[in-house]
Amino acid sequence: MNSLVLDDEEILTVSRLKTHTSKEERAKAKAQSAFEKKLLQAQKQRERQIQKSNSAGALEKKRQQQESWNAFQYKTKKAALNRQVQTQPSSNRDNVTPKPASKGLKGRKPTVDEQRVMDAFGKLGCIACLMKGRLRPLVSIHHTDGRTKPFAHYRTLPLCENHHDTPAEKSVIDMYPDLIPIHAKGKVGGKKEWYKQNGSEAELLKACYKLAGITPPIPLE
Repeated sequence: MNSLVLDDEEILTVSRLKTHTSKEERAKAKAQSAFEKKLLQAQKQRERQIQKSNSAGALEKKRQQQESWNAFQYKTKKAALNRQVQTQPSSNRDNVTPKPASKGLKGRKPTVDEQRVMDAFGKLGCIACLMKGRLRPLVSIHHTDGRTKPFAHYRTLPLCENHHDTPAEKSVIDMYPDLIPIHAKGKVGGKKEWYKQNGSEAELLKACYKLAGITPPIPLE
């Protein structure tokens, strides 16, 4: 039987390939370990949040927050309507038919199961904040892959306004660089910088399913 004999150069090449592969594997393992550590911290934070949210004081505070939010929304819409009326020529005000309010990018209606998943995600609070060890319960639902595709509503993230579409004050961003909107406003935010600060949407989506205790009904990659 002929034995395979490698010369010195071939041995060195094989050794380098093994070293390169080993470094890649260590880097992947390190990244996975860091993500799992963040996920564990978020899980503990979520458990503390649930305990606090079940108290009578927390429920009353939520009710007051909701009432304040409703009042703010009403005040904002009323002010916008007043400005619209004031900017119209007086001769035309009586002849104008009110335009129906826009519903935004509504997309298709979620299925019952998609709505169940979105409701569960909404109860987590802002996932980007949660992964940073902060709690912000007031969120809006961000769709990561459109609103009309099949299973689109399974691919959503609960985000606070500052992580979603409303920039925080500059002084706040200086303290918390991750508090930038994924939907850029001017020069603030945008997906590239947002991913750098908060991780990818795919990573956060996996975290949402994990923290909500839901088995993903679709591939998340």
